[in-house]
Amino acid sequence: TSSAAAISAYVSELSQRQDPPTWLSGGEWRIVSGCFCCYDAFGKVDVRVDVRIPGGVTAYAVDRHGARSPATAAQWKQLGVSGMLRSLCTPPPEQCLQQLAPPVSPEREDAFIADALELAMQGLGLDDEGPAA
Repeated sequence: TSSAAAISAYVSELSQRQDPPTWLSGGEWRIVSGCFCCYDAFGKVDVRVDVRIPGGVTAYAVDRHGARSPATAAQWKQLGVSGMLRSLCTPPPEQCLQQLAPPVSPEREDAFIADALELAMQGLGLDDEGPAA
């Protein structure tokens, strides 16, 4: 959850890895779009990335009232910290959700700590009412 481009590349990779049709499915199908959603616990918004294949990426935030706004650099940073914290928790029992393993490289860990410290220094916390209140 570092940028719209990274998510677009992930969705594109998924479309390239899709299984070929089987004799049972009787026809062809292909992935032509995808929507990635992740909750920014600091900003209290969903950040969504709509990917159209081939080409086309739209990234935006949706607040609790349904209002859309362009995704900002600050939201991507908050989203990265939110996602990392969420990945450290026990996953919910819903099988429709895919939980990716947290990136544990030393570089990513250092970036996470730096971003988390920056958010803390700004006074942002998970229990704050945030901008959507």
